[in-house]
Amino acid sequence: MLDGTDHSERRKLHAYFGQCLEQAEGLAASEILDYFRQNAEEESTDPHVGDRAFDIAYHYDASGDDRGIAYQLLAGELECDHRCSQLL
Repeated sequence: MLDGTDHSERRKLHAYFGQCLEQAEGLAASEILDYFRQNAEEESTDPHVGDRAFDIAYHYDASGDDRGIAYQLLAGELECDHRCSQLL
């Protein structure tokens, strides 16, 4: 699908897909960052995001959007939780 599209157009498409996924999940990068700030101080509940954190992180990162960092952190935490639960 992206073959033949220039770099700036690809970045726009990735940003658009990231926004669509974010909206479909009812999330916002600011909420994810707030979760990490609160979690550093005290236990808080994980934001419900399912497997979409990985997809959102990918698209925002590919678009060059800084919101990808919030979702990369969340995706990493979800993966860590998943791996740890397999060990127990």
